[in-house]
Amino acid sequence: MNYPAILTIILLSCLSCHSVKPTTPVYQPQARTFTPTASSIAIPVEIKLDLLRDQINRKFSGLLYNDESYTQPTKDDLKLKVYINRKITINATGNQLRFTIPLSIHAAARWSACTICPELEGKTSFELDAFMTSSVAIGNNYDFALSSKAGDFVWTTAPFVQIGPLKIPIARLLEDILRKQLQKVATEIDQSVNKSIDLRAMMQTLWNTTSEPFLLDDSTQTWLTIKPQNVLLSPIQGNNERIRMNIGVRALIETVTGSKPPAVKPGQLPQIATGIPNDERFHIHIYSGIGFDKTTEIASRMNGYEFSEGKRKVRIENINIYGVGEKAYIKLLLAGAVRGEVYLSGIPRYNSLSDELYFDALDFDINTRNVLMKSASWLLKGAIQNKLKQTLRFSFSSEINQLRKTIRESLNTISYKDLLTINGTLENFVISDILIKEDKFVLIFEATGQAKINIH
Repeated sequence: MNYPAILTIILLSCLSCHSVKPTTPVYQPQARTFTPTASSIAIPVEIKLDLLRDQINRKFSGLLYNDESYTQPTKDDLKLKVYINRKITINATGNQLRFTIPLSIHAAARWSACTICPELEGKTSFELDAFMTSSVAIGNNYDFALSSKAGDFVWTTAPFVQIGPLKIPIARLLEDILRKQLQKVATEIDQSVNKSIDLRAMMQTLWNTTSEPFLLDDSTQTWLTIKPQNVLLSPIQGNNERIRMNIGVRALIETVTGSKPPAVKPGQLPQIATGIPNDERFHIHIYSGIGFDKTTEIASRMNGYEFSEGKRKVRIENINIYGVGEKAYIKLLLAGAVRGEVYLSGIPRYNSLSDELYFDALDFDINTRNVLMKSASWLLKGAIQNKLKQTLRFSFSSEINQLRKTIRESLNTISYKDLLTINGTLENFVISDILIKEDKFVLIFEATGQAKINIH
């Protein structure tokens, strides 16, 4: 056996192998955090005029005013009975209500030519429509404020009392009396209606309810969390059927998969502000993570893969993926022409067309590059980097499709204890950001669309 030849081959083989031991990368801490976009969820509030009509007509009907004396409370030589003889009707325009109050009036008047002359008396009955106008407003403490005042009258013919040959006009006298009585009615209507509409209690219930997570999907244990921030009120609009307004709740909306998140103690109900949100859309932020152990497991299929340059070969013995700050790091254990650990780094990116996480600008870390330049510069030509770029792609397609489906279906079915339902439409679903945590890459998706809350 030619031992010298064998020793020479072994020696040459060893001389052609290079051991590398670059220092670990200089890690930069996470320099930013994710700031979610607030959503505007519309809460349509409708007050049907039929309900107001019924309430007001139950309270006000029949005899409205009764004066059976010519001398009391003042000596006016007039007796007067005023009845509401039909249903009060209401029309609405903008934030204004107009009440039509049909009245039946029975009047008696007396007259004498002198103190010793006999008194003459005449009676008359007639009908007219009296009007009352009201403005509707919501105070910053959610107080429903109906403010009414007596309006004008519509006389079909000028009222008078026929006493003998005299025709005595009584319109002006009647209007003064009626206006005072109708203003009392207006005040009572305001008190009755304002007391019956408790908008603050409704909003407080909603505010407290949103602190409880909503289950979107039982199979995946996906929860929706809403963190309300402030409340805006759009201008009040009315028509012949209803008064309508939109209350916009600005909130942070997120989904969490796994065990039920703890309920967040609701903050104090903020004062309501008047205005229309600039963006009347919801933004649901969905957090989806893939652990470093999972990416390493998927990448381990590259173990044993060989790269060659001429007669030189290098083989991946082990691969480990992790992240620090804003970079992903790949640690390779190499064997063959180059032995030892090397580090590459890249920027986590997301391909929305293929629903894949990948590492952009993937290249050897500066410390590894400096070492390889001295001993194995051929590795810097790009073969390893290009192969890793092609191979290290982590699919989220199945998960994202399920999330889209869950959100789209859930937006029509979210309800809570028969208190409210959320209805909406999903319009877009895109990647919003990628963060690196202690043990995983966190992909933040944003679902956008339109939604409203209906309070039962």
